[in-house]
Amino acid sequence: MGSDARTIVLCLLAPLAATALAVPFAEGGFVDDFSYIHMAKTLAQTGRFAYNGWPTAMLGVQVWWGAAWVWLCGFSFTLVRMSVLPFAAGAIGLVYLLARRAGLTSQDSLFAALMTGLSTPYLPLVPTFMSDVPALFCLLGCWYGFARAAAPVAAGGVAWRAIAWLAVGMAAGLLGGTIRQAYWFAPVTSAAVLCLRRGPAAAVRIVAGACVLVGVATIALGTAWFNRQPYAIPTQLPAGVGLDVRVVAGGVAQVVAEAAQKVLPAVLFCLPWVVVHAAAAARTRWGRCVLAAAAAILAGVFIGTLTGSYEGPLSLLGGWWRPVGRPAHDAVVGVIRCGVFGVVVALGMAVTEAARHRCDSADRSRLPAAILMPLAFLVPYGCSLLMVAETTGGVYPRYYLPFLPALATWLLHHARPAPGAAAFTTRRSVLGWALVGFFAVRGIAITHDEFADIRARLAAIAFLERQGVPRDTITSKWSIDGWEQVEREGHVNDRRIRVPPGAYRADVPHDYPDSQFRECFPALRPDYVVAESRERVPGDVGDFPRFASTAWLRPPYRREIVIRVHPPRNGTDGVEAGSAR
Repeated sequence: MGSDARTIVLCLLAPLAATALAVPFAEGGFVDDFSYIHMAKTLAQTGRFAYNGWPTAMLGVQVWWGAAWVWLCGFSFTLVRMSVLPFAAGAIGLVYLLARRAGLTSQDSLFAALMTGLSTPYLPLVPTFMSDVPALFCLLGCWYGFARAAAPVAAGGVAWRAIAWLAVGMAAGLLGGTIRQAYWFAPVTSAAVLCLRRGPAAAVRIVAGACVLVGVATIALGTAWFNRQPYAIPTQLPAGVGLDVRVVAGGVAQVVAEAAQKVLPAVLFCLPWVVVHAAAAARTRWGRCVLAAAAAILAGVFIGTLTGSYEGPLSLLGGWWRPVGRPAHDAVVGVIRCGVFGVVVALGMAVTEAARHRCDSADRSRLPAAILMPLAFLVPYGCSLLMVAETTGGVYPRYYLPFLPALATWLLHHARPAPGAAAFTTRRSVLGWALVGFFAVRGIAITHDEFADIRARLAAIAFLERQGVPRDTITSKWSIDGWEQVEREGHVNDRRIRVPPGAYRADVPHDYPDSQFRECFPALRPDYVVAESRERVPGDVGDFPRFASTAWLRPPYRREIVIRVHPPRNGTDGVEAGSAR
């Protein structure tokens, strides 16, 4: 087995092994995947592909894949979730292959792959039926296929192999778009790059041009089809977004800041290269001006964090670290924010200085197709994040997964040492690996805590059912209750549903404990509420047993799930709840 083959095996196994440490098993919903799993179950049992009022993504081929496993092996949450593991492992292998295609060394390619596969946004999704992992696999397959198609054809050679790879990339991109519609931009942008790039044969350019047309038509027709489906959440563009410059600027800043934070391990991995080129830039006139401005901004960031001023823009620098009003804690947050800003400034200075003095061969300065195609995709994809935030309810960290391999590969390619460069610039910093390890530990802890919480809640619900309590009188976590809602009524109650008309039910008869989902689950009556003991949920605990749950990420590390009797709305409800108990 060659060196690359052994490294690919490591890339395939690393996210699976890390996920296994979290014990990610539970027969209940994990975030949104209750809806997707129910669609797969319905398709397997009835042959009907039906939305249920929850998904904003198309889900397409993913649901068919899950349904095939249900049809073959029978239904369970764990089975459907484990069916996604080949895609979770394969996606990281494709990151490695794409990085190697971009000309990176085996070491740098491995870092780009594991930075993606062990990242905090990625690991919690591996053991779930969320759409992000299968869609990312298709996206990476699209990029890899088009990158192989961009290879020059030998003089007198036939372009059939390039066209075959182009077909592979196009098929992967179209399949990925049936899972998450925004990924349809990938074959369009990749084919456009192939058309405009020097090197591919004329036949390849012609086929690539046809791929652009097919991709654009697929986006239009696919989106129109999805918006007409019963109980689908149609894609909506925010009204007047182009008129509100501040909203657009804030959204762009958020996307840029989040993307920069996600690739911070790659920056630290290239730290020797960054230090050398940033120091060289600091000796120039423009570099000194940048440093003076950066010093003033850093002072403002630290003071603003301590005083709580300008928290909106400053929150972009610290991720989940926020000031809480305690001076010692807020000072640490200020240092973290200054560090993030300083790293961004240093990286910008290093990249600029390297670009100014890059005077070797033209081929070196030209970005490989394996880098240019992902970067081209990020432009419309980043815009789509801002445009559909109204439909999806926000831009979640997992939406930034495509940024990780694309930006990390670009940075590592740019940080390759020039011929004859000092030995120091060829080194890679262990700090990058340390940060990857930190994010991996955090991702494992998040996954463990979520599944442990779900298992404890399900145990409490099972206890109540054994006591004769009807399931529709028990509420718990929304991801668990969502499954019960679609099992009973076939769809979630959501005001965004347009087809069929009148599907939304405004007169919800019961008060769901979680105000964010108050209208979503009208089939459930909260006579009994299963909640974590620290949650502020009205009702008496009584003599019900408590169900233990462990946490790894944040204290308390020993938690308890309790059963509360929800305050009755009227005397009748109270009698029913008491008799059931």
